[in-house]
Amino acid sequence: MKNLITLFFAALLALNVNAQTGNVCDSSITVSDNITCNKIDYNIHLGKYKKWFKFVADSAFTTIGFYLPVNSSNTPRTNFKTVKLLSGTCNSLSLLKSDSLRSGSDSLPFLYSENLVQGVTYYIEVTSYSAGVSWFSMCVAN
Repeated sequence: MKNLITLFFAALLALNVNAQTGNVCDSSITVSDNITCNKIDYNIHLGKYKKWFKFVADSAFTTIGFYLPVNSSNTPRTNFKTVKLLSGTCNSLSLLKSDSLRSGSDSLPFLYSENLVQGVTYYIEVTSYSAGVSWFSMCVAN
């Protein structure tokens, strides 16, 4: 029984360490701003409502698209609340674009920006209605 409890807490600790990436602005997941849309699956971890990303603009024109997970076994899908495109630093962010969705909406968020500065880092904040594990696919393309 003691070994089972130790194993449980070790697994819980490992899950907690892995869950830290992208949960706050300072640990944003780096994504590439590409010419083509390379969709990658991401999840929002149990007990969290947000996921943070960052990218360096390759162009003034950037599209941020959100999709159903590429891997169909990644379920359930995220029930998006808002997605935001922000500039600045994690200590001082400015909102550039936002897309808010009502709970249960079938549409997926989409942001388009035409005034980004090439070489500057931008942040994306994804907020979910659900505090459970949920999945989505995202790409940043110029």
